[in-house]
Amino acid sequence: MDVNILQLLGLEELFEDSDALLEVADILDRVELPMTNPWAVPPPIAAQHRRGPRWALALGLNILIYLVCAAIIAVSLILNYSGYNDSILGYHIYHVVSGSMTPAADGSSPPGGFREKDAIIVKNTAPEKVELGDVITFWQDDEHQSAPITHRVIEVRNNGGSDISFITKGDHNDREDPDSVPGGRLIGVKVLRLPKLGGALKWAQAHPYITVGVCVGVMSVVFVVYIVSTRKKQEQ
Repeated sequence: MDVNILQLLGLEELFEDSDALLEVADILDRVELPMTNPWAVPPPIAAQHRRGPRWALALGLNILIYLVCAAIIAVSLILNYSGYNDSILGYHIYHVVSGSMTPAADGSSPPGGFREKDAIIVKNTAPEKVELGDVITFWQDDEHQSAPITHRVIEVRNNGGSDISFITKGDHNDREDPDSVPGGRLIGVKVLRLPKLGGALKWAQAHPYITVGVCVGVMSVVFVVYIVSTRKKQEQ
């Protein structure tokens, strides 16, 4: 015996009554069903992952690593493809090869000293802007052929106009430098010390492509680890 599916569901009378059918259709038209994505992370959980302190710390650490690697790459390439006295936006980077500016062990030396194997950053400065006590970098000869020296100014001699010279001395040396430094030999004033980075900068200058490869590899690993850890947290 054939059984009508409408009879089983109790809807046979509904379909025979056109008025009832229209009424049901009208009710269904008024019903609003929300459309949801079953794969989406609920907003409270997603917000928790975004705003949590551990997430912010991880993001900040990643950004710091990216910036450091980018700076190393830039400095390595610039040092490799520029001359010894070429500046980077008005700044020079030198590695220290002597201990003439080593601060005294008893702390009696004035501030601004540095040690062998440090790196220093020197800013281009006009001779008339140099003051007593500044640590300056200068050429040893007028031809700018010898390696520059960085010592402290212990006397400024102004003979009028642009005729300015400096008496210098290394903080660790017993006596002042034998020759005065004319303003024309001045490179700039030391503004920053980078402890123990002189050797690393020298190596990066000599091996720019290896430096770039290592930095890019580090940045890639950090990025992958961050993405994987973020996804695992969202799945929990």
